Amino acid sequence: MTGKYEFMVEKIADDEVKHSQWIGTLLTNRGIKPEILEKEERYWKEVITEDFKNDGNYAAAVAAHA
Repeated sequence: MTGKYEFMVEKIADDEVKHSQWIGTLLTNRGIKPEILEKEERYWKEVITEDFKNDGNYAAAVAAHA
């Protein structure tokens, strides 16, 4: 992915990784084993378009809903 809004998507992705780790720790501390599902299809493939790379509002909306 290249474009002037890439930093925005990377920041949101980093925040999501931190969030998933936090939730995993909370579940584990409560004796619940988190189930990690592997998906064949990903949301990103359909939405990373030229608009995504060049339109900040579109990139932010896509990243926030992912």
